[in-house]
Amino acid sequence: MKQRVWVVVADSYRARVFEVGEERRLVEAGDLFHTEARELSAGLGADRPGRVFDSVGGHRHAIEEKTAPHEREVLRFVAEIGEMLERNLNRFDALVMLAPPKMLGMLRGKISGGVQAKIKHELALDIVDEPVEEINERVRPLLKPEKREPW
Repeated sequence: MKQRVWVVVADSYRARVFEVGEERRLVEAGDLFHTEARELSAGLGADRPGRVFDSVGGHRHAIEEKTAPHEREVLRFVAEIGEMLERNLNRFDALVMLAPPKMLGMLRGKISGGVQAKIKHELALDIVDEPVEEINERVRPLLKPEKREPW
């Protein structure tokens, strides 16, 4: 039986899903966008932070957020990618993931054990906006050629 391979190329605002077709060519099967994550942190948290008084003295200072607005949106997007892979777990036998190093780490933390078991290769590359032909050239060496049955 032919192995069904998916390739996910992601960054903090976009995830492209490819199926490996004939002759190890990538065929785009889906494209997820998370526009909130693409916006600059300054735009998302444009309001001034709250202010508090020191417990001693009359000085005031801003309250710092523990997680920047941009990072919260990226975490939401990572969870969305993980949920999409989980929903489609029966549609692929092997998975190749390409993303910048920080994004790969975030994905590892959010995807289920079932999806993790299918990961065959990971590449720390930021290439989500590259044309499919260039992505294919980077991924192709990782994909085993199909064995042909003798006549």
